[in-house]
Amino acid sequence: SNPPPAVYIVSSTARGGGMVRPMNHNGMSHDPSLMSIMGPRAQGGVYSWSKEDDERLTEVMKKYRNPKDWVPVAREHGRGKSPKECHERWNRYLKPGVRKGQWQDHEDAIVVEAVTTSTEQPFTRWSDLAQRLPGRVGKQIRDRWVNHLNPHINHMPFTREDDLLLFRGHEECGKRWVEISAKLFDSTRSENHIKNRWYSA
Repeated sequence: SNPPPAVYIVSSTARGGGMVRPMNHNGMSHDPSLMSIMGPRAQGGVYSWSKEDDERLTEVMKKYRNPKDWVPVAREHGRGKSPKECHERWNRYLKPGVRKGQWQDHEDAIVVEAVTTSTEQPFTRWSDLAQRLPGRVGKQIRDRWVNHLNPHINHMPFTREDDLLLFRGHEECGKRWVEISAKLFDSTRSENHIKNRWYSA
């Protein structure tokens, strides 16, 4: 199946009216050479990876094997994507062998067993665990645990009290969702749940 479009939506710090406003979110400096690579779409706004973007990146990657520097890749890709975006799109969706789509019960069982029986707490050996799940990468496995499998996560709708905590957390921590989860919610709300609530409220 085709990889899902990578849509990025970023809000300004203003929360008034619940409006989502596009901003530059690439996490990169405004170095002129990098901005020239990233193109006008990197200046802000909502955008996604098109079929042509994916095909071009796949073609470019035929020249590179496990690059440590993705600036040349983004430059050669030439379609307004940052080095970070090219790296994430390739490793999460386009790289041959990466498994996409629905998680199977036996995969979930392996993740739960590995995390809950580990002597390392909190568990961080996601890349090592990926060796037991062919086609999955560490980032996918961590997200699966944090957002779906962790039994301590509260999946109930946010209450008014939760929203007040979230607002306070955003004032103190900005968009550091993991930190907000730990400090304000005692890690009982996933970072993904917190982030989605902030942008939808």
